[in-house]
Amino acid sequence: MNFPFLCLIMPAAMLSFAGEPAAVSLQDRPGCIEISIDAGRDCQAGDIALYIDNDDWRPSGWRGPDNDWQCGADLQIRNGVARWWWGETLESGDWGNGMELPVRFDGRILTITVPDDRYLLKRETTVRAVAMIGAESVPADPGRETLSWEIAPPPFPEIKAPVPVPPPGRPEPPGEPLTRREFRGFYADEPEGRDGLRNPERGLRTMTYCGELPAPGRPRPRPAELGWLTRYPQTTLLQAYCWLTDYYDRPLPESKLAALRRDLAGFRAAGVKLLLRFAYERSHLEHGAGPDQAHILQHMRQLREVVANYADVIYVLQAGFIGAYGEWHTSAQGLDQDNAAKRRIFTAFGTELLPENRMTQLRVPSYKRTVFGQPAWADYRFVTAATGFDGSLRSRTGFANDGFGADPTEGGTWTEPPYFGNPGNPEFDMMTRESAFVAVDGELFCDNFGGMVPALWALERLRLHHYTSLGYIHSNAEAGSSGQEWTFDRWRRTPLSPDSLLRRQLPISDRYFRNSDGSPAERTVLEYLRDHLGYRLELQSAAYRSRLAAGGTLELDLDVINRGFAVPINPRTLYVTLQQDNGEFYALPTPVDIRRWQPFAPDDPAFTPLRYRAAIRIPVPDDLPPGEYGLGLRLPDESQNLRDDGNFMLRFANGDLEYDPATGIHTFGRLTVTPK
Repeated sequence: MNFPFLCLIMPAAMLSFAGEPAAVSLQDRPGCIEISIDAGRDCQAGDIALYIDNDDWRPSGWRGPDNDWQCGADLQIRNGVARWWWGETLESGDWGNGMELPVRFDGRILTITVPDDRYLLKRETTVRAVAMIGAESVPADPGRETLSWEIAPPPFPEIKAPVPVPPPGRPEPPGEPLTRREFRGFYADEPEGRDGLRNPERGLRTMTYCGELPAPGRPRPRPAELGWLTRYPQTTLLQAYCWLTDYYDRPLPESKLAALRRDLAGFRAAGVKLLLRFAYERSHLEHGAGPDQAHILQHMRQLREVVANYADVIYVLQAGFIGAYGEWHTSAQGLDQDNAAKRRIFTAFGTELLPENRMTQLRVPSYKRTVFGQPAWADYRFVTAATGFDGSLRSRTGFANDGFGADPTEGGTWTEPPYFGNPGNPEFDMMTRESAFVAVDGELFCDNFGGMVPALWALERLRLHHYTSLGYIHSNAEAGSSGQEWTFDRWRRTPLSPDSLLRRQLPISDRYFRNSDGSPAERTVLEYLRDHLGYRLELQSAAYRSRLAAGGTLELDLDVINRGFAVPINPRTLYVTLQQDNGEFYALPTPVDIRRWQPFAPDDPAFTPLRYRAAIRIPVPDDLPPGEYGLGLRLPDESQNLRDDGNFMLRFANGDLEYDPATGIHTFGRLTVTPK
């Protein structure tokens, strides 16, 4: 984003090395951030050396010339050239692999221009910097000198929240006039505002095991995580690992399949769904035996019936099976290095095990080109608005970033220099293009390994890549990590303002920052993340005719805005309901596909909120009894097993829309039915 202002963030700080001072400063300019080094005298550009450790992680950066120290420098200037490096340790001979940044020099001051995507400098607000004049390498312990600067919010004028303009109204035909009603969102002090809105197949998730049999030294079975669900009743998703470790070289016994059935039934009864993953190798640090291709395929055939019978409780069936944690790396049998084997296993998985109405996820975006046999970008067929949700395996293959924000490569998700996990890397850009149409999950590394993940950076990235869910276990002291503050703990106490969201074009739900008495409401980053992962459907208005003859056509116009980061991923039918005073109701299916209700156009760099008009025209039964009906909407689960279970109903994010959690009906009006 470009900002029409000049804001000096940090006064120049004087650093002295090799007996000569150098002043380092940071300025925020339109379209970029500039780092300036003032030598204090006339010199050559090659006389100035700068080393910045931006993420406070020494393994990411250059080693010294004799490998006798490692400063973790993410940015260096050598001989007048500035390069940035986001990856693992960069040896001295790899200097050319860093991304070159623009530099200008006036004979005394050398200035580096950093692109305004901010990913380069917003990892931390405390930056270790070392600047020298007339030196070729940093001192033995360059970390002694530390500069602190704040990338502070610039002085913006007051900005009003964007209000989408409704589409032009159609002329009303003669007859019964239309009844119109408008709706609001939740106030912050309403229960669903402060505690969060419970909705299926989205949001913060926990982690559990599934189908575990007791064994010495193994984690105890945790079939439903009921303690967590009691504490956080808004939770509707769990990451579930089904470990096949003991059977890597033999068929699965019936006892294992029975334990899996038992636990899947338990999750169904608890009202939650799973991101289910089958895996063998419990750690990349264990180098024991693992399955070969033949045993993996055999186990898929054995699991087919169980998965099919419990597909309703599976939100996403992750690809799994290969390597440590089922993440397709460090396989004991080397399967992660065999592209042909990966293609055969994934093809069998997609055709024999994955239910046809469910999506899967791969750990690394580049794996998708591998499994579909299109390693060259010229051959790759992207999932687009035209092919999204068409039922093909390609359109049902999403992403699971198990290293979200962990380091510049995001835990190995994007290992391609020089851009790594940033725009400009084709693998990153591919996920940006496809994520609007597939399921995207993420989790942080444990205990902030790789650094604290910045809050606003996280919100922008979650929005950009349309995350539907995010793990809440790692780097969270409240969830059982050690006592110090981790990323989630910081997000929990970091305040969030509407202006900070508007500057980043992040969605703002109606009334989100207001209490019911009109006073401003305080919000935190974690609350916002909880409420906007996945979909957040706000009904804006409804227009309908309040009288209808049996056998006639019901006319209803709905305006909806999706304030979330993503769309509902799995199929779900929108029903119009006609409910009698005794509670019985008729549910009339509509052709509306709510998976098309994108929060913004996928190719829109401004992330402008979209407003959808659903013009519903459906016949009512000839034998519909005359009388008064409540007119409403219902979004139940597609599965026959869960269709009438209130735990799996989708709810609109509206505080003035009457909602019955038992039936899942949102009542917004009254309708009189007359005889045919």
